Amino acid sequence: GALYTVVSAVAGRGGILIDTPGYGFGDGDLMEETAAQLRRLDGLVCHLVVPATMRYSEMERRRQHFSPFAPSRLLFTRLDETEYFGPAWAFARESRLPVDWVSTGPGVPEDIEEADAFRLASALFGKSTYMSESSGQPASNLASAASAGEARS
Repeated sequence: GALYTVVSAVAGRGGILIDTPGYGFGDGDLMEETAAQLRRLDGLVCHLVVPATMRYSEMERRRQHFSPFAPSRLLFTRLDETEYFGPAWAFARESRLPVDWVSTGPGVPEDIEEADAFRLASALFGKSTYMSESSGQPASNLASAASAGEARS
C-alpha cells in the first residue's frame, strides 16, 4: 500500500519515525492493515510509546491494544512530567521489552534521547539528577530503571 511505498522511498536516509496516533479500540481492522504494511519493511524496529505518567493497568491495556504491531521495544515519554515512575518501571520489567529511547520534553525528535542506564540508575537511587540532554532541565529517573536490566540487540 501507500505507507510501504512512501517509507521505501525514503529508506536509507536515516531514522524514520512513524506515529500511529488515533487508533481507537474499534479500529482493529485498520491497525491490522497498517501493521501488515509495516511488516513488509526490512529492518523495522517497532517501539511501543507509553507516557511514564500512565497507570500500570493503562500501560498494559495499551500494549494489548497495539499488539498487532508486535512492538519489540519501549519508548517512555513525559519523563519530565513525573517523579513517580514505579508503574513504568514495573511495566518495563514485566513486559521484558527493552527501553532504547526516552523523551524528556515535548519536542520530536529533539527531546527524544537514547536511554542511558547508568545515568538513570544513579538518578533512581538519588545519587544524581537525570538531565535532559537537549534542554538541560531535570527529567525523571525512569529510563535507567527500565533499561538497566535489558540488553539491546
